[in-house]
Amino acid sequence: MVDTIFRVASVISDIDPDKLGRIQVRVLPEMKDVKDDELPWAMPLALDTEHRVPKIGEQLYVYIETPFWSNFWYVNETPWSKTKYPFAKMKAELKVADYVPEYPQPSFVSYPSGSYDFEDEITGAMGFMHKSGTYVYFDKDGKLDIMYTKSFKIHDKDNKYLVTMDTDADEMVISGKNITITADKVKVKAGGDFVALFTPLAKILKKLLTHIHISPGPGPTGPALEGSQTPLSALSADIDLIKSTVMKTD
Repeated sequence: MVDTIFRVASVISDIDPDKLGRIQVRVLPEMKDVKDDELPWAMPLALDTEHRVPKIGEQLYVYIETPFWSNFWYVNETPWSKTKYPFAKMKAELKVADYVPEYPQPSFVSYPSGSYDFEDEITGAMGFMHKSGTYVYFDKDGKLDIMYTKSFKIHDKDNKYLVTMDTDADEMVISGKNITITADKVKVKAGGDFVALFTPLAKILKKLLTHIHISPGPGPTGPALEGSQTPLSALSADIDLIKSTVMKTD
């Protein structure tokens, strides 16, 4: 009759030649004197949407088929006592927008680096918090909240940055061939000088210059003069210099 037993084991190797998530384990106390190369390999007992290979030296639980000890499965969890149960630690460390953990929510994964993945299975709120404090958070209504502690970048499929924000440099840059802002009102405020680009204005003036009607003298306006035929076209070189200006803002 095949049965299973439950044991604590130490990880001896995490390099599975078949890349199936297996680990080589030393089951304690039964295998404490067995040579490393004779120790069994254990398969992961986990969801098919998860992947984390325990590190060498970690202790975890294994299930073993008896009486022949022929098959081994491990649970990807480190044993802990009541005093080490991680919920209180997570609640103290998780600082994300206005979200407040209330036992038994949220479900979470705590990484050795100090970062957290979490999901509130009642409200639907979820997010990720990096050990630095940077987080990406969706509230119960799906509203997105991003807080960054160093820099924030958005780039396109060609890895060209469209938006960059750097807290150290106190700077925000928006890049693109065409940038469109649509709004009933646009307000611009700054604490110091504000640089306004007028390159589009130069293009508009060039088009106007090529369609100016110049009167040959008293009487009706003459025909349209193109390019260099227009005396005012000499200004086009000056128009090319209209790139930017500096304005004071309130």
